[in-house]
Amino acid sequence: MLTVDNQAAGPHDASLDHERLVLEARDVNFDWTQLPFHYVPGEPFATHVLNVLHLLLPAGEEFFVEVFKQTLPLIKDDQLRLDVQGFIGQEAVHSQAHANVLAHFAARDIDLTPYTGQIKWLFDKLLGPRPDWSQRRQQGWLLEQVSIVSAIEHYTAILGEWILDSPAHDKIGTDPVMLDMLRWHGAEEVEHKAVAFDTMKHLQAGYWRQV
Repeated sequence: MLTVDNQAAGPHDASLDHERLVLEARDVNFDWTQLPFHYVPGEPFATHVLNVLHLLLPAGEEFFVEVFKQTLPLIKDDQLRLDVQGFIGQEAVHSQAHANVLAHFAARDIDLTPYTGQIKWLFDKLLGPRPDWSQRRQQGWLLEQVSIVSAIEHYTAILGEWILDSPAHDKIGTDPVMLDMLRWHGAEEVEHKAVAFDTMKHLQAGYWRQV
């Protein structure tokens, strides 16, 4: 049964608000018209490692958004609810920003749909909603989905810290627009890194899901 952690439920402690950031989606726009094919100069392998983010994240972050929209009615802590709303907004913008990179590639006749189609299947079908299941099983599945997102968010926070502290990219001349986009995304991943885990605890996902 889906329950709420008694220790997390109830009015929020306003004395802690000074320690919190206000999570909000930022209005960003990146111009890809001058993006080099190998935007890490002389490093095609490094470029394509970073390209994996563009392949994964449009569908992946859309999945995050849909999962956490379902958690909002279940959250009893006012501050956590605001954090989740900010998380949803930020992830939606991330998804669109990376989708715009894919659109840039597609406009140059680079067909990535064989891969992105599999990623969409992964998030939409394998990890997606189970409308034919009983309510009880759907509630348990939501906890699984929240836990999956929480696990992924640990890794994205690490990647965010890495790209923010990567002066080598500046020294070798990584495309500045791509670097701006990755650092903006990385900063927001660090900013909201605890939200998914806090939500998982609040909904009492259980010890084994946390580890």
